[in-house]
Amino acid sequence: MPDFWDLPRSVRDKIYRMHLVLPGPVTEAKHKSMCRMVRTYHTDPAKVIPVLLQISDRAAHEAAHIYYGENVFESQELDARVFTEHLRLKYVHLIRKVTIDWDPYALSAGRKIKSLARLKGLQELNIRVDEYMMVHEGLVKRDTRQSYEEKSTYSSQEQLAIWHFPGLTGLLSLQVIPVVNFLPRINSANKAVGGTIPGGVLLTSVLPKLTAPAVKIQSKETAVDEEKMKEKEEEREKKTKTKKKKNTKKLQRCCRYTHTPENHITD
Repeated sequence: MPDFWDLPRSVRDKIYRMHLVLPGPVTEAKHKSMCRMVRTYHTDPAKVIPVLLQISDRAAHEAAHIYYGENVFESQELDARVFTEHLRLKYVHLIRKVTIDWDPYALSAGRKIKSLARLKGLQELNIRVDEYMMVHEGLVKRDTRQSYEEKSTYSSQEQLAIWHFPGLTGLLSLQVIPVVNFLPRINSANKAVGGTIPGGVLLTSVLPKLTAPAVKIQSKETAVDEEKMKEKEEEREKKTKTKKKKNTKKLQRCCRYTHTPENHITD
Protein backbone atom coordinates (compact mmCIF):
# COMPACT_ATOMS: atom_id res chain seq x y z
CA MET A 1 0.00 0.00 0.00
CA PRO A 2 1.52 3.41 -0.99
CA ASP A 3 2.44 5.77 1.83
CA PHE A 4 3.65 9.37 2.24
CA TRP A 5 7.21 8.59 1.17
CA ASP A 6 6.01 7.20 -2.15
CA LEU A 7 4.84 10.68 -3.16
CA PRO A 8 7.16 12.75 -5.38
CA ARG A 9 9.48 15.10 -3.47
CA SER A 10 7.78 18.17 -4.97
CA VAL A 11 4.42 17.02 -3.58
CA ARG A 12 5.92 16.29 -0.16
CA ASP A 13 7.44 19.81 -0.12
CA LYS A 14 3.99 21.30 -0.81
CA ILE A 15 2.58 19.38 2.13
CA TYR A 16 5.45 20.54 4.34
CA ARG A 17 4.80 24.17 3.37
CA MET A 18 1.09 23.84 4.12
CA HIS A 19 1.94 22.86 7.70
CA LEU A 20 5.19 24.74 8.38
CA VAL A 21 5.12 28.09 6.56
CA LEU A 22 2.98 30.56 8.53
CA PRO A 23 1.16 33.54 6.93
CA GLY A 24 2.70 35.99 9.41
CA PRO A 25 5.90 36.15 11.47
CA VAL A 26 6.73 33.28 13.79
CA THR A 27 6.58 34.75 17.29
CA GLU A 28 7.78 33.00 20.43
CA ALA A 29 4.22 31.86 21.22
CA LYS A 30 3.66 30.48 17.71
CA HIS A 31 7.01 28.70 17.75
CA LYS A 32 6.22 27.01 21.06
CA SER A 33 2.84 25.99 19.69
CA MET A 34 4.48 24.46 16.61
CA CYS A 35 6.91 22.55 18.82
CA ARG A 36 4.26 21.63 21.43
CA MET A 37 6.53 23.09 24.09
CA VAL A 38 4.76 22.81 27.45
CA ARG A 39 7.59 24.29 29.49
CA THR A 40 9.29 27.61 28.79
CA TYR A 41 12.51 25.92 27.69
CA HIS A 42 13.47 22.42 26.71
CA THR A 43 16.95 21.04 27.21
CA ASP A 44 16.40 18.20 24.77
CA PRO A 45 17.32 19.46 21.25
CA ALA A 46 14.93 16.92 19.75
CA LYS A 47 11.98 18.69 21.42
CA VAL A 48 12.62 22.28 20.27
CA ILE A 49 11.73 21.65 16.62
CA PRO A 50 8.22 21.50 15.09
CA VAL A 51 6.34 18.28 15.73
CA LEU A 52 6.33 17.44 12.03
CA LEU A 53 10.15 17.40 12.10
CA GLN A 54 10.12 15.06 15.11
CA ILE A 55 8.38 12.27 13.14
CA SER A 56 11.61 10.91 11.68
CA ASP A 57 15.13 11.90 10.67
CA ARG A 58 14.05 11.86 7.04
CA ALA A 59 11.18 14.28 7.67
CA ALA A 60 13.52 16.58 9.59
CA HIS A 61 16.09 16.44 6.80
CA GLU A 62 13.54 17.29 4.11
CA ALA A 63 11.41 19.87 5.93
CA ALA A 64 13.77 21.72 8.30
CA HIS A 65 14.99 24.15 5.64
CA ILE A 66 11.36 25.01 4.82
CA TYR A 67 10.38 25.92 8.40
CA TYR A 68 13.60 27.71 9.34
CA GLY A 69 14.42 29.14 5.92
CA GLU A 70 11.06 30.42 4.68
CA ASN A 71 9.51 31.87 7.86
CA VAL A 72 10.31 35.22 9.47
CA PHE A 73 11.16 34.71 13.15
CA GLU A 74 10.16 37.69 15.30
CA SER A 75 11.60 38.22 18.78
CA GLN A 76 10.60 40.81 21.38
CA GLU A 77 14.25 40.90 22.42
CA LEU A 78 17.50 41.97 20.75
CA ASP A 79 18.46 38.39 19.97
CA ALA A 80 16.82 35.25 18.63
CA ARG A 81 17.59 32.97 21.56
CA VAL A 82 13.89 32.11 22.06
CA PHE A 83 14.22 30.21 18.77
CA THR A 84 17.83 29.02 19.00
CA GLU A 85 18.04 28.04 22.69
CA HIS A 86 19.24 24.41 22.83
CA LEU A 87 18.68 24.12 19.06
CA ARG A 88 21.20 22.06 17.09
CA LEU A 89 23.58 24.16 14.98
CA LYS A 90 22.50 22.43 11.78
CA TYR A 91 19.07 24.03 12.30
CA VAL A 92 20.37 27.36 13.61
CA HIS A 93 22.30 27.83 10.36
CA LEU A 94 19.08 27.38 8.36
CA ILE A 95 17.40 30.51 9.79
CA ARG A 96 17.25 33.15 7.05
CA LYS A 97 14.92 35.94 8.26
CA VAL A 98 14.74 37.48 11.74
CA THR A 99 12.95 40.48 13.23
CA ILE A 100 14.17 41.84 16.57
CA ASP A 101 12.97 44.68 18.80
CA TRP A 102 15.50 47.24 20.08
CA ASP A 103 14.24 48.57 23.40
CA PRO A 104 16.21 51.79 24.14
CA TYR A 105 16.43 50.71 27.77
CA ALA A 106 17.50 47.11 27.09
CA LEU A 107 20.36 45.80 29.22
CA SER A 108 23.41 44.06 27.70
CA ALA A 109 22.39 45.27 24.24
CA GLY A 110 25.82 44.72 22.71
CA ARG A 111 26.12 41.13 23.93
CA LYS A 112 22.61 40.25 22.77
CA ILE A 113 23.12 41.70 19.30
CA LYS A 114 26.47 39.93 18.90
CA SER A 115 24.70 36.64 19.61
CA LEU A 116 23.04 37.03 16.18
CA ALA A 117 26.43 36.06 14.72
CA ARG A 118 25.38 32.44 15.43
CA LEU A 119 22.92 32.72 12.56
CA LYS A 120 25.43 31.96 9.80
CA GLY A 121 22.74 31.76 7.14
CA LEU A 122 21.01 35.04 8.02
CA GLN A 123 19.86 36.80 4.85
CA GLU A 124 17.40 39.38 6.18
CA LEU A 125 17.47 41.26 9.48
CA ASN A 126 14.57 43.53 10.47
CA ILE A 127 15.22 45.77 13.48
CA ARG A 128 12.41 47.64 15.22
CA VAL A 129 13.90 50.92 16.47
CA ASP A 130 13.04 54.32 17.89
CA GLU A 131 15.95 56.43 16.67
CA TYR A 132 14.59 59.52 18.39
CA MET A 133 14.85 57.79 21.79
CA MET A 134 18.25 56.38 20.87
CA VAL A 135 19.58 59.86 20.10
CA HIS A 136 18.11 61.18 23.36
CA GLU A 137 19.75 58.41 25.39
CA GLY A 138 23.02 58.99 23.51
CA LEU A 139 22.92 62.68 24.44
CA VAL A 140 22.34 61.80 28.09
CA LYS A 141 25.27 59.36 28.11
CA ARG A 142 27.54 61.82 26.27
CA ASP A 143 27.01 64.64 28.76
CA THR A 144 25.63 63.57 32.13
CA ARG A 145 25.93 67.09 33.53
CA GLN A 146 23.23 68.45 31.28
CA SER A 147 19.56 67.46 31.14
CA TYR A 148 17.95 66.77 27.78
CA GLU A 149 14.27 66.69 26.96
CA GLU A 150 12.81 64.29 24.44
CA LYS A 151 12.15 66.04 21.13
CA SER A 152 10.52 65.21 17.81
CA THR A 153 13.43 66.72 15.87
CA TYR A 154 17.18 66.75 16.45
CA SER A 155 19.91 68.70 14.70
CA SER A 156 22.54 66.87 12.64
CA GLN A 157 25.08 67.52 15.38
CA GLU A 158 22.78 66.14 18.08
CA GLN A 159 22.05 63.03 16.01
CA LEU A 160 25.73 62.06 16.18
CA ALA A 161 25.20 61.33 19.87
CA ILE A 162 23.60 58.05 18.80
CA TRP A 163 27.14 56.61 18.55
CA HIS A 164 27.15 56.69 22.37
CA PHE A 165 24.08 54.46 22.43
CA PRO A 166 24.92 50.96 23.79
CA GLY A 167 24.79 48.12 21.30
CA LEU A 168 25.53 50.06 18.12
CA THR A 169 29.14 48.83 18.02
CA GLY A 170 27.92 45.27 18.50
CA LEU A 171 25.53 45.67 15.58
CA LEU A 172 28.33 46.85 13.28
CA SER A 173 30.47 43.86 14.30
CA LEU A 174 28.05 41.43 12.63
CA GLN A 175 28.96 39.80 9.33
CA VAL A 176 27.57 41.35 6.15
CA ILE A 177 23.80 40.82 5.90
CA PRO A 178 22.31 41.19 2.39
CA VAL A 179 19.04 42.81 3.54
CA VAL A 180 18.63 45.01 6.63
CA ASN A 181 15.46 46.97 7.40
CA PHE A 182 14.84 49.44 10.22
CA LEU A 183 11.17 49.36 11.24
CA PRO A 184 9.09 51.34 13.77
CA ARG A 185 8.54 49.76 17.15
CA ILE A 186 5.08 48.52 18.19
CA ASN A 187 3.69 49.83 21.49
CA SER A 188 1.25 48.16 23.89
CA ALA A 189 -1.68 49.60 21.91
CA ASN A 190 -0.37 47.80 18.80
CA LYS A 191 0.53 51.10 17.14
CA ALA A 192 3.77 51.95 15.34
CA VAL A 193 6.03 54.37 17.21
CA GLY A 194 9.49 55.76 16.60
CA GLY A 195 11.22 54.40 13.54
CA THR A 196 14.22 56.02 11.86
CA ILE A 197 14.99 59.73 11.55
CA PRO A 198 14.88 60.72 7.84
CA GLY A 199 18.50 61.23 6.80
CA GLY A 200 19.61 60.10 10.24
CA VAL A 201 22.65 58.07 11.28
CA LEU A 202 20.92 54.68 11.07
CA LEU A 203 20.01 55.15 7.39
CA THR A 204 23.06 57.06 6.19
CA SER A 205 25.90 55.46 8.18
CA VAL A 206 24.86 52.23 9.89
CA LEU A 207 22.78 50.64 7.12
CA PRO A 208 25.47 50.92 4.38
CA LYS A 209 28.09 49.40 6.69
CA LEU A 210 25.84 46.44 7.55
CA THR A 211 24.99 45.59 3.95
CA ALA A 212 28.23 46.51 2.15
CA PRO A 213 30.52 43.57 1.31
CA ALA A 214 33.73 43.55 3.33
CA VAL A 215 36.80 44.76 1.47
CA LYS A 216 39.75 42.45 1.89
CA ILE A 217 42.92 44.42 2.61
CA GLN A 218 46.02 42.48 1.68
CA SER A 219 49.10 43.24 3.73
CA LYS A 220 52.67 42.98 2.41
CA GLU A 221 53.31 39.95 4.64
CA THR A 222 50.24 38.18 3.23
CA ALA A 223 51.38 38.93 -0.33
CA VAL A 224 54.87 37.51 0.40
CA ASP A 225 53.35 34.38 1.96
CA GLU A 226 51.13 33.86 -1.09
CA GLU A 227 54.15 34.18 -3.42
CA LYS A 228 56.03 31.58 -1.37
CA MET A 229 53.06 29.25 -1.54
CA LYS A 230 52.91 29.64 -5.32
CA GLU A 231 56.64 28.89 -5.62
CA LYS A 232 56.25 25.77 -3.50
CA GLU A 233 53.32 24.60 -5.63
CA GLU A 234 55.35 25.14 -8.81
CA GLU A 235 58.26 23.15 -7.34
CA ARG A 236 55.89 20.33 -6.42
CA GLU A 237 54.46 20.28 -9.95
CA LYS A 238 57.97 20.13 -11.44
CA LYS A 239 58.96 17.26 -9.17
CA THR A 240 55.75 15.41 -10.02
CA LYS A 241 56.37 15.84 -13.78
CA THR A 242 59.98 14.68 -13.43
CA LYS A 243 58.87 11.63 -11.46
CA LYS A 244 56.27 10.76 -14.09
CA LYS A 245 58.88 11.02 -16.87
CA LYS A 246 61.28 8.71 -15.01
CA ASN A 247 58.53 6.17 -14.37
CA THR A 248 57.48 6.31 -18.02
CA LYS A 249 61.08 5.68 -19.20
CA LYS A 250 61.46 2.74 -16.81
CA LEU A 251 58.21 1.26 -18.07
CA GLN A 252 59.33 1.64 -21.69
CA ARG A 253 62.65 -0.10 -20.96
CA CYS A 254 60.86 -2.97 -19.28
CA CYS A 255 58.49 -3.32 -22.22
CA ARG A 256 61.39 -3.37 -24.74
CA TYR A 257 63.27 -5.96 -22.71
CA THR A 258 60.32 -8.35 -22.37
CA HIS A 259 59.49 -8.18 -26.11
CA THR A 260 62.97 -8.72 -27.60
CA PRO A 261 63.40 -11.99 -29.64
CA GLU A 262 66.12 -13.24 -27.27
CA ASN A 263 63.70 -13.11 -24.33
CA HIS A 264 60.74 -14.60 -26.19
CA ILE A 265 60.12 -18.15 -24.96
CA THR A 266 58.65 -20.73 -27.28
CA ASP A 267 57.59 -24.30 -26.70
